[in-house]
Amino acid sequence: MPSYPKNYPFYSWMPKPLGIIILLFFFLPILTVGGVYSVNSTEMMSGLGIISEHIQFANFVTSIGMAAFAPFLYQLVCVRREKMMCIVGFAFMYIFSYICAKTDSVFLLALCSLLTGFLRMVLMMVNLFTLIWYAGGMEATRNITPGLEPKDTAGWNKLDIERCVSQPAVYLFFMILGQSGTALTAWLSFEYEWKYVYYFMMGILLISILLLFITMPNYKFPGRFPINFRKFGNVTAFCISLTCLTYVLVYGKVLDWYDDESIRWATAVSILFAGIFLYMDVTRRSPYVLLDAFKLRTIRMGALLYLLLMVINSSAMFVNVFAGVGMHLDNLQNASLGNWCMVGYAIGAVIAMVLGGKGLHFKYLFAMGFFFLSLSAVFMYFVVALILFSPVMLITAIVIKVTSPGPLIFKQERIGLKNKPFYMYKFRSMVVQEDTDEKKEWTTKNDPRVTPVGRFIRRTSIDELPQLFNVLMGTMSLVGPRPERPQFVDKFKEEIPRYMIKHQVRPGLTGWAQVNGYRGDTSIRKRIEYDLYYIENWTIGFDFKIILLTFFKGFINKNAY
Repeated sequence: MPSYPKNYPFYSWMPKPLGIIILLFFFLPILTVGGVYSVNSTEMMSGLGIISEHIQFANFVTSIGMAAFAPFLYQLVCVRREKMMCIVGFAFMYIFSYICAKTDSVFLLALCSLLTGFLRMVLMMVNLFTLIWYAGGMEATRNITPGLEPKDTAGWNKLDIERCVSQPAVYLFFMILGQSGTALTAWLSFEYEWKYVYYFMMGILLISILLLFITMPNYKFPGRFPINFRKFGNVTAFCISLTCLTYVLVYGKVLDWYDDESIRWATAVSILFAGIFLYMDVTRRSPYVLLDAFKLRTIRMGALLYLLLMVINSSAMFVNVFAGVGMHLDNLQNASLGNWCMVGYAIGAVIAMVLGGKGLHFKYLFAMGFFFLSLSAVFMYFVVALILFSPVMLITAIVIKVTSPGPLIFKQERIGLKNKPFYMYKFRSMVVQEDTDEKKEWTTKNDPRVTPVGRFIRRTSIDELPQLFNVLMGTMSLVGPRPERPQFVDKFKEEIPRYMIKHQVRPGLTGWAQVNGYRGDTSIRKRIEYDLYYIENWTIGFDFKIILLTFFKGFINKNAY
C-alpha cells in the first residue's frame, strides 16, 4: 500500500468537511445511471419509437458492463490515483451520455450502456474506498488484500464483528444511492423529457471534472499502473458472449427465435466467445475467474448465498411491473413508491450493525435476512389482508354453511374499469333467490331476504372480504370507487352529471365516500361527489389515509340492511 500525503486526495488547504461533500457530489452522475432504463422506459419508447425489448436489452448490457469490472476491483481501488481515474472516467461518461441522448441506434445505445456500466462500477468503488479512508480514517482495502487474513479464531471473530458492522453500512450506502438515482431520473423524465436525464448527467460530469482540477493535485506514486490491455482480453470475451446471449433471450420471442437469422448468429457468437473465455481462463491467459479461490469453502458459500439473494431480489422487478401495469402508476409515482424501500434499508442496516456489534455471528445475520426476505415474498404473494382476515373468513364461512342452505359465496355482476363488467364476490347474506328477483330492488330495512347471520356480516362489512380475491385477480383495487350493478349504472349515468368518470379507475374494496359515511342507503349524488374528488386528487398517501380510516370508521355500516 502506498503511503498517503497529508489530506490526500485533496490539497492541504481543503477543509475536511468540504472534501467529504465533494466526494459525495461525485456520486451524483454515478447514481443517476442506475435509473435511466428502470423508470425512463415509457418515455424512451415513445420518444424513439422503439419497442420495450430495446430498452430491456440496453438495461441488461449495463449490468454486464458492471459485472465486467469484477477482475479489476482490487487493482483499481488500491492504486490510489483518484484524480486521474475520475477525470478519465467522467470524461468518457460525458461522451457516452451525449451519444445516448442523441442516437436513435439501438446498437450504439447498447454499446454505450455497456461501457457506462463498467465505468460506473470503477468510479463508484474508487470513490467509495477513498471516501471511507478520507472521512473515517479506515483503510478498507486491507479487508480485500490477500495474505492479511486472520491466523487464529480470535482474529476471525474480530473480523466477523467488523464485517457485521461495516458491510451493512456500505450496503445501505449503495442501496440508498441506487434508489435516489432512480427517483431523480423519474422526476427528470416526468417534468421534462427522457433526454434531460442524460443532459443532467453531462452537466454534473462537467462540474465534477472542474472540481477535480481545482481541489486535487497530481499525486505520483511509485510503480506502474497495474492494468494493461492484455488483461482486457478475457473480459472482452466475457462481455461479447453474455451480450449475445442476452440478445437471444430478450429478442427471441418477438423474432420467432431461430427462424430469425440474427438470433442464429447471436447464438453462434455467444457460444464461440464463451469457448474463448473458458480457454483463456483454463490456460491462465489473463484469467477472469480465479478458480483456485473456489477451493475455499467460504468463497463457495458466499457465491451461493449471493446467487440466492439475486434470485430473491429479482422479484422487485415484478413489483415495478405490477405497479405500472396493474395499478396504472406513472413512472414518477412508481419511483416514489420505491422510495419507501429506503426506510427498510435503514432499519435493516441498523439492526444488523447493532446485533453484529454485540457479537452475533455473521451467518446468523444472513439467516435472519433470508428469513425476512421469504416473509416479504409470502406477503407480496398472498396480500397482507388475506393473511390478517383469513381466520375471520374461515369462521364466517362455517357459520353461513351451518345456518343457511345454499352456496357460500354470492357473485354479482358489476361494472369496473373502462366500463367492463366483472363478477364481484361476497359472502352470501341472503336466502337463495332467482337472479331476476335479486335484480328487481335494493335491499331495504328489515328486508326478509337477509338472514340473521347475513344482517350481522353486512353491518360489519365482513361480507365484503371475499373481494380480496377480486383484488388478487386485478378486477378491483384495495382503494377506489365502489362498483355498481349494470342496471343502476344505466340509470345513474342519465341522472347524475359526470357519473361515468368513476369508471376511469379500477373500483375499490373501500373508498373516500365509504370512509365518509356514504355507504348503503345514502345519497348517490354525494357518493359520486366524493368519488370524483378521490380521482382528481389521488396520491399514494391518499390511499394510505383511506385504508387507515377504513379500519377505524369504515367497517361498521349503519346503513347496511
